[in-house]
This record gives sequence, structure tokens and C-alpha cells, in this order.
Amino acid sequence: MMDVLTVSYILDSSKDMQYKLDNRLLKAREIPKGKQKIKKKERNKCVHKMVSERVPTGIEALDRILGGGLLRGNIVLLAGHPGAGKTTFGALFLYHGAVKYGEPGVYVSFTESKREFYTHMKQLGLDFEILENEGKFRFVEA
Repeated sequence: MMDVLTVSYILDSSKDMQYKLDNRLLKAREIPKGKQKIKKKERNKCVHKMVSERVPTGIEALDRILGGGLLRGNIVLLAGHPGAGKTTFGALFLYHGAVKYGEPGVYVSFTESKREFYTHMKQLGLDFEILENEGKFRFVEA
């Protein structure tokens, strides 16, 4: 299996600190003030935008509970047993983002083929083939 590295810079405005998160190590470390990637002036804009801007999930009841959706710029991990709805949730998020908000999406699958995914999603009323033809969606088989 391929080792995927995601590095994110996390802003903590309450402590005026930045952290570097490495998903391979599953830990965050503080970045010293002189080596921070985001300057203080830009930091306040980023924090305000991240805290105030929400991205709807496409699931109305969940969006109401979350105060309008997920926080833009955050990393969200969906975890659960087989059949819990992780794929459906991700598909709804990508589909509604493309259809309602014009935001393109990419789905990466390690187990399901493109044909299987499209067939299952079409049964739920989500036609990803149309989105793919319009250039709003891309399926990647990893």
C-alpha cells in the first residue's frame, strides 16, 4: 500500500501559535515564531475566514446541527464500520458541492471500481457521469 503524506499548517489564534501536522506521525509540533509559514497579518485573516466560512455538506439536517456545514479549510476524518455511510456521505458532499455550488471534486478509491461507484451512486440519484463529462468531478482508482 502507498504511504500518503499530508502536511497541514494549523493556526491556533488563542495562543498565537502555529503547528505542523504530519499524518504519518499522527502528531503536531509547534513551529518556532521565526520559522512560521503564515505571517501575523495574514494569520488573522486566515483564522477569521476559516472560523466564519462554512461549507455545506449537502445533508440539510447535518448542516443545521453544524451551524451551516463544515468549517472551510479543516481536515475532516470519517470513520466507521463497513456500511456506516462513509462513502455515501463523501459522495453527497462532492455531488452537492459540484451541482449546487460549482465546486469541482475528486474521489479516490482504494477498493471500489469507477463502474461500481457510479452504479451505486446512480441508485441514490447521484449521476457522477454527467458531472465527469462537465469537468466537475474526477474518479481516481488508486
